[in-house]
Amino acid sequence: MNERSTIRSILSQKAKPILWFAYYKLYVPSLCRYYDLIDTWSVRNSGFQKLPPPSLRYRVNGTPNIDLFLKHGKKRADGIEKCLIGMGKNLESFENVLDFGCGCGRTIIWFAGKKVNLYGTDIDPEAVKWCSENLKFADFHTNDTMPPFSYDDSKFDLVYAVSVFTHLDEHRQFQWLVELRRVLRPGGILILTVYDEKQQLEELGELRYRIKFDKIGKVPSWYLTSTRSRKYVFDNYSRYFKIIGYDVVPNMLDDESFVILQK
Repeated sequence: MNERSTIRSILSQKAKPILWFAYYKLYVPSLCRYYDLIDTWSVRNSGFQKLPPPSLRYRVNGTPNIDLFLKHGKKRADGIEKCLIGMGKNLESFENVLDFGCGCGRTIIWFAGKKVNLYGTDIDPEAVKWCSENLKFADFHTNDTMPPFSYDDSKFDLVYAVSVFTHLDEHRQFQWLVELRRVLRPGGILILTVYDEKQQLEELGELRYRIKFDKIGKVPSWYLTSTRSRKYVFDNYSRYFKIIGYDVVPNMLDDESFVILQK
């Protein structure tokens, strides 16, 4: 590396914290305040009586934009429904359904009105508080970053976790698979999504961490983006569940694949 490249690298490293601070402490709050001003009109035209505030929408979607929040949530809900249709079922085929990693309700709002007992849980107390106060069709709880849940054994016959395992390291994913198995009834179904970089990982059969996020307190320090190959999922997840479907709704969520597991 020549002297100019070295200087550029040093400056880049020094500038990065400043840029992160400016983005997350100045730009993002300003953007959310702008959406606060236009939210009354936007929510009224969304078809929903209540939607989470801009700061919570940004936290789960990377943008406070209402249209994108609804679009991404609808795609996730549709993906879950299509997984169930492929099994000859629908959401109302189940009694107790848990949204693990519900956030501020991005997915579960699309299941309002279903004849099923809906539950949501998340590590974000602010998001859970908003859901509890505004989404009365479901029961919401806060969970810790590691198991256990507060739920009894065999409480649920369906659990879905969309864009959750995509952000867990290997230790956490195995701990949560054990816990999800505990709260599922015999024969219960777990639907989750994984990032699947087929071309890079398929032959290696491994899990890799792409990016570790540190957004100045916006997400936990352990939060990251992880990718798993198909082989990795079959080799490891089969220790906890029977795998009955992989990538069952192709291209539904771009680079996320739906995986269906059964206890």
